[in-house]
Amino acid sequence: MVEVVERSPEMVRLVYFLHEYARFADSGRSKPPEEFGDLTWREVYEQFFHHLGEGRSFDTFKGSAEGLRNGNIREHKEAGTPFLPKYDVILRTWNLDYKDTRSTVG
Repeated sequence: MVEVVERSPEMVRLVYFLHEYARFADSGRSKPPEEFGDLTWREVYEQFFHHLGEGRSFDTFKGSAEGLRNGNIREHKEAGTPFLPKYDVILRTWNLDYKDTRSTVG
């Protein structure tokens, strides 16, 4: 049985930053934010793996981060739907300008 490792708040914040500030090449492919210079996505993930890997293999860590960056965050922002509640809570503690995507009922 495979052990599931929850994403830490630090990993969620990193991935949100990577998503929000990604650049795009002329080809349309995404590139890491300018703070990382000419590093590839793989090289960026390698920089954080030892601090945020939490026992995962590198490929699992990279896949989890990419899944969050390209899945939950992007898809929810494009659709204007809420993030998973646990991610909403984490992101609100980090960024005062973060816009809660959950609709309010009143």
